[in-house]
Amino acid sequence: MNCSILSALCVWVLVTSAPLVASPLKWVFPVGQPVESSPTLAWDGTVLIGSDKEALTAVGPDGVERWSFPALDWIHAAAAVGADGTIFVTSWDFLLYALTPDGFPLWVFEADDFIISSPAIGADGSLYFGSGDGFLYAIDPDGFLKWLFPTDDWVTSSPAVGQNGAIYFGSWDGYLHALGPNGNLLWEVFTGDVVFSSPAITAEGTILVGSGNRLLAYSPTGNLRWQYTTGGLVDSSPAVGKDGTVYVGSGDGGLYAIRPPLVPGGNPSLKWKYTAGGAIYSSPALAADGTVYVGSRDNHLHAVSANGQLIWKEPLDGFVDSSPVIARDGTVYVGSRGGDLRAFHGGSPPAPVLWSCFGAFPDRAGRWPMLFERWMQGHGLAPDPHGDANGDGVKNWLAYAVGGSPLSTPAALLPRMEEGSFRFQINLRRADVAHEVLASGDLANWEPVPDEVTGLPDVEAARAVEAGAEESRRFFKLRVWKP
Repeated sequence: MNCSILSALCVWVLVTSAPLVASPLKWVFPVGQPVESSPTLAWDGTVLIGSDKEALTAVGPDGVERWSFPALDWIHAAAAVGADGTIFVTSWDFLLYALTPDGFPLWVFEADDFIISSPAIGADGSLYFGSGDGFLYAIDPDGFLKWLFPTDDWVTSSPAVGQNGAIYFGSWDGYLHALGPNGNLLWEVFTGDVVFSSPAITAEGTILVGSGNRLLAYSPTGNLRWQYTTGGLVDSSPAVGKDGTVYVGSGDGGLYAIRPPLVPGGNPSLKWKYTAGGAIYSSPALAADGTVYVGSRDNHLHAVSANGQLIWKEPLDGFVDSSPVIARDGTVYVGSRGGDLRAFHGGSPPAPVLWSCFGAFPDRAGRWPMLFERWMQGHGLAPDPHGDANGDGVKNWLAYAVGGSPLSTPAALLPRMEEGSFRFQINLRRADVAHEVLASGDLANWEPVPDEVTGLPDVEAARAVEAGAEESRRFFKLRVWKP
């Protein structure tokens, strides 16, 4: 078989929207005990879910259990997945566990009280989480304590890590805290009520957090920029759309879409409000087609359109405080207090992420996404996507998209032959990269090749055809662009 690969730099936008199927439910996996935890997606598409079963369960995209790791108490926090695939999860048993992608323990770290705060992962691999002992913990990648920061009450809020490495988190003492990577206090501000919500950080550096019945927005230096009052407790963590719209749930059953002020000192405005039949403590998940998915204590998962209209709602067997997560193929996963994990057909993949929060990425790592400009600047280079930093013929943007370095030729561009299939490596963690694979038999007519994730970050580009057939001469092109 004669094959070649062509690489292309594209900056056009591809917008796709797949219609929802008549019955969105794909499958139900019986966990067996109430699920408070939110699902996390590992690199290979495995769904990780904690529960009152006192275990972290790994379920494949087909709904079949792959493995289960036993803890010593309930797991209510979402797991987080590190850059190398290591899984980190906390439990009411006071422990932070580090597991291999196959569910084998690497190490454990013990705090002094319960942990329902999901760990956030810093750029250097450090782990940050809060505990019922009132401390925020910083742990190095090998499981050793780096530092502690004390508060005056429980820390159940999951931290978020900003572009500058600052760690933001709330406490039951009513304060929003901002710490430097070394644990030094940058600032703290009293919000006026308990902070259950996990902060979100916008591209402009605004820190969004719920406190009492309000959504609060602070500047990077801790000054209040604006606030919006809802009709109930804001335990939900906010999500930010690409147009800056902030989506947040409330105890009054409302999913709020809020427009931030257009000018400094202005007031936010309500874009729309969708009302469910019960409190919303689930954090919303945003799809690329504008659909917002959120759970409610009316025992339903709701799919709401970009203009606030109900698309569908599906019943579950209990409260849905679990926050849904969207896979690349558009599948939506969520758990419920009824004791199961469910998968639903969605309309599109997750929206591009240009903000930081524990739920921003499917891996729940709580870190700021890597963007092209920061990647180039980190190598001391001007962020020119059309440039070729080392003169190897590979444009900077393509090197970035496949997870390489602008100063060396990415080995990922060389396809590998495995069991009759070609695989191209692409870094699917890039927040600002979309891709497709095209195939041709004559270099003139190209057609898309449906790709399937077979173990991130490998993307199967094409399946082999029978040797000797006329169409066995195939050319493949990996196209990447900024959505």
